[in-house]
Amino acid sequence: MSTSKLQRQVSDQLSVYFGGYIIRENIRPEWLRYSNGNRLELDFYLEDLDIAIEVQGSQHYIYTPHFHDSYKDFKRQQKRDIEKKTLCKAYGVTLIEIGGETEIIEMIRFVRQYIAKTYGNDRAAPPQDIDSKWDEKFHSISKTLRKANDKKDYHIFKRGNRHYQKALSLVEFYGMEIIDSIHRQTAQELFFEMRRFESRFNGWYGE
Repeated sequence: MSTSKLQRQVSDQLSVYFGGYIIRENIRPEWLRYSNGNRLELDFYLEDLDIAIEVQGSQHYIYTPHFHDSYKDFKRQQKRDIEKKTLCKAYGVTLIEIGGETEIIEMIRFVRQYIAKTYGNDRAAPPQDIDSKWDEKFHSISKTLRKANDKKDYHIFKRGNRHYQKALSLVEFYGMEIIDSIHRQTAQELFFEMRRFESRFNGWYGE
């Protein structure tokens, strides 16, 4: 997977899970200045949380002619990366580096844990109106569940479709334990899991 594709995936997941926060992409903060005075760039900056995310391809660790004009150019990049880490630490910004697709879920979990620790619970409300946004998503999927149940259509959560993605984001946001196994479930299993999940908040189906 190319770095650009990975960065797009990170961007998509940040929007899904943390869309209520201020997310800056490819930003050059005033405080992030290299020793020569030029500002360095962050791939993502969650401004409300002081969390920066860098998508680091192998060219950040291995000299790659395709990405570097020379070996000196590679060493300069490594120096910039080190200085970026130093500056983030100095300004109280947590820097997360992502080197592959499998690390995205770990990034999501880390940020959620950070929010829980900062706000005192695992559904802490950020400065913006995230509660109403997620309530709308929850009621939307509840409506979908009710219609599917009436029609006995237990396969609405086909892997990768919009209902599946919405279910996944809701489960992760509300901190449900099934996030660890959701990827291994069939569409029908996920349907009944989401009914149980929904019943805890809505009471339509009981316990």
